[in-house]
Amino acid sequence: MTLAAASSIDLASARALFPVTERYTWLNHAAHSPLSTRVAGVMTAYAAEHRDTGLLDFHAWIDKIDGARRDAATLLNASPADVAFVKNTSTGLLLVANGLDWRAGDNVVTAEREFPSNVHPWLNLKARGVETRFAPCRDGRVLIDDIAALMDDRTRVLAVSYVGFSTGYRHDLAALADLAHARGAYLVVDGVQGLGAMPLDVAATGVDFLSAAGHKWLMASYGAGVFYVKPGLLDVLSTQWTSWLSHDGAETDMDRYDQPLWNDARRFEEGVFNLVGILFGASIATLLEYGVPNIQRHVFALNDALMEELQTCGYQVVSPHASEAERSGIVIFRHPTIAPVDIEARLKAANVIVSVRGGGLRVAPHFYSSWDDMQRLLDALP
Repeated sequence: MTLAAASSIDLASARALFPVTERYTWLNHAAHSPLSTRVAGVMTAYAAEHRDTGLLDFHAWIDKIDGARRDAATLLNASPADVAFVKNTSTGLLLVANGLDWRAGDNVVTAEREFPSNVHPWLNLKARGVETRFAPCRDGRVLIDDIAALMDDRTRVLAVSYVGFSTGYRHDLAALADLAHARGAYLVVDGVQGLGAMPLDVAATGVDFLSAAGHKWLMASYGAGVFYVKPGLLDVLSTQWTSWLSHDGAETDMDRYDQPLWNDARRFEEGVFNLVGILFGASIATLLEYGVPNIQRHVFALNDALMEELQTCGYQVVSPHASEAERSGIVIFRHPTIAPVDIEARLKAANVIVSVRGGGLRVAPHFYSSWDDMQRLLDALP
C-alpha cells in the first residue's frame, strides 16, 4: 500500500524524530503521544542547566515562552495576545465555567459522551441554579438540530469537543458558533482531540473560548496546555483566580500590589510556569514545519486504507466516517464477538499500542505513522 499520492510527509525524516518507532507501533495519540527527539532535547537541556547551574539564567528560559506562545497562536490562527498557557484542558474550561456571571435559571448545553473534563465544570454550577443539558449522541454523532432543540434564551454556553474522544466525531464548529451566537451564548470548545492533527482556525470558526492540553495530538508532555480567548471577551470572565503574574509589571516591581491586569490572555496565567511542559513550542514548531493540512491528509489516508481492510476482515467501523467533514484522526472499530479489551491485550503483546474506547478499539495515528504500522496492527488482530 502506498500513500505517496495522498501525503507530502517525508516519513523517513518524520520517523527519525520518534525513537519509539524502534520498538512500538504507537497508534494511541488520542491518549498521549511519545516525545520527539526535539521535545526531549529541550527538556533534557533544561534539566541539565537546572542541575548544573541552579537555573541561574532563569529569564533566558522564561523568554522562550514568547516563542512557544507565537507558535501556539499560529496553530490556532490567533494573535499571541489571545493565548494563555494553562496546566491542562480542564483548567481552561474551569476558567470559563467559574468566570462567567451566572444567574439562577441559566443553562449550559453540551452533549452525551463528552469527556468528563467538559462535563464536570458545568455540572458544578448546579449549586448556583445553572442547569446542564445533554444533546443525544446518535450513532456516534451529535446533530446540530438536537443541540438547537435544547437551547433557549437562558442558554449561556454551548460546550462541545472539537472531536469526540470515544466516537471520533468532529463537530462543525463554525455552524455551532453561529447557532450559539444567534442565541446570545458562547461557544466553548475542548480542542484536545483535534488540535495538532487537523486545522482549527478559531478566527474563521468563531470559537469564543478553547482549551487543549499538550500531551495528545500536540505531541508534548503532561502538565501544560493552551487556552484561547476570543478578542473582546477578556472582561467577560471574572478575574477572581489571578495572582502575581496576572499583572503587568509584576516581575519588575514586586513591592507594588496595584499593577493592572495584563490587557491580554496572560491575565489568566496566575503564577510561575511549568517551563518544561510549556516549552512544547518545539513540538508545535515541528507540527507547523510539517504542515497541519498535510498531517490531516496523511492521517486520513492511513485511516481510509485501514477502514477498508478492517471491513474486509469482518470488523465493524463504528466511528462516523460517511463524510470527511465529520471525520477526525480517530478510528474506532470492533470485532463481532471478541471483547475489545481482549484484543487490546493481544495487540499490546505484539507491541501495537491502541486504546479501548467507545465500545471498541480506538486507533489514532499521527504524521510519522506509516502504512507498515497499520499493517502490523492488522497482522496482530484475531
